[in-house]
Amino acid sequence: MFHDKPNGKYYALLIGNSKYDSKKWVNLTSPVNDIESIKGTLDKSYKFEKIIMVKNGTKNQIFEAFNNLSKLTTTNDYVLIYYAGHGSKDLAIQKAYWIPKDAKKIDEPGRYWLSTSIVTEHVGRIKARHVLLMVDSCYSGITIKGDDNIKADVERDLENPLYFKKMLNRKARLFISSGGD
Repeated sequence: MFHDKPNGKYYALLIGNSKYDSKKWVNLTSPVNDIESIKGTLDKSYKFEKIIMVKNGTKNQIFEAFNNLSKLTTTNDYVLIYYAGHGSKDLAIQKAYWIPKDAKKIDEPGRYWLSTSIVTEHVGRIKARHVLLMVDSCYSGITIKGDDNIKADVERDLENPLYFKKMLNRKARLFISSGGD
């Protein structure tokens, strides 16, 4: 059996938006409670080097948190990013958005909302070896689409410990979504 201890550090970015400035968005109970609970579990049961929390974040505060996380990580590290809050989409272009605390009018998504394609760019700037992005919002499934052209790795040998070492040393980006679409 293959056993290899990771040599990097663990970081988390937890974003929970429960309160919204605009009356267009109903305030939520769970998001801030969720990130506080997740932080408690990470502190108690895991060894995270740093946990960045954004409670009721504006668009700029969320950008700043991504930038801070990007500066912290190295190519040996592991990152968890969790977002809970409102999500929406622009039907005309089939684009998904996170809704920050300061989101304004529903009819100006590109200006006031946080495009998930921008989130994907921020995740791409993170140097960490592995990033797990978990999103609990509506339309979060539009965030990342799989590539139908990806072929199976023909060199995969589940009996060979070197295969697992090779896989652990590759960059990975995983996405888990609870929202529709």
